[in-house]
Amino acid sequence: KKQRAREDASGESELLEKLKDARERNRQLENRLQQLDKELEKSKAEAEGLRTRLEQTHANSVKEAASVQQRLKELQEQNEKLSKKLESAKRKARTDQQVYRVTKNKLDLAMEKIKLLEKKLEQVTSSEVQQGADAGQQGVDTGQRDKYASQQDGDAGRAENDAGQEGTDTGQRDTDTGQQGTA
Repeated sequence: KKQRAREDASGESELLEKLKDARERNRQLENRLQQLDKELEKSKAEAEGLRTRLEQTHANSVKEAASVQQRLKELQEQNEKLSKKLESAKRKARTDQQVYRVTKNKLDLAMEKIKLLEKKLEQVTSSEVQQGADAGQQGVDTGQRDKYASQQDGDAGRAENDAGQEGTDTGQRDTDTGQQGTA
C-alpha cells in the first residue's frame, strides 16, 4: 500500500510537470496572440493611413498612386496572413486550455486518490496497533494463568512431598516398634 502511495505520488509529480508545461505553453501562446493582435492592429492602422494617403496622392500623381496601391495590396496580403496566424494561435490556445483542464482534473483525481490511500493506511496502521495491544494483553493474561498454574503445581508438589515424608516417618515408627517388640 505504501508502494502504491509512492507510485501515486510519482504520478502526481508527472501530472504537475505536465500541468506546468501546459501553463507555460498557454502563457507563451497568449503572449504570441497579443503580439499578433498588436501587429494586426498596427497593420490595419497603416493600411488605413495608406488609403487616406492614396486618396490624397491620386489627385497629385497617378505614378505615386500606383506605388501606394502596390503597398496597400501588400499590406492587405500581410493582414490576411496575420489573421490566419491569429486564428491558428487561438485554436492552439484553446487546445492547450483543454489539455490544461484535463491535466488539472487528472491531478485533482490523483490527489483525492492519495488522500484516500493515506486514510486507509492510517486505518490499517491504527488497527495493527490495536491488534498488537490486544495481543500484549492476551500475553499478560496467559502469563498470569501460567503463574497461577505453576503455584498450583508447586502446592501439589509440596503436598506430595509432605505425604511422602509422613509415609517415611510412619515406616520408621513401625520399624522402631518392631525392634522394641523383638527386644
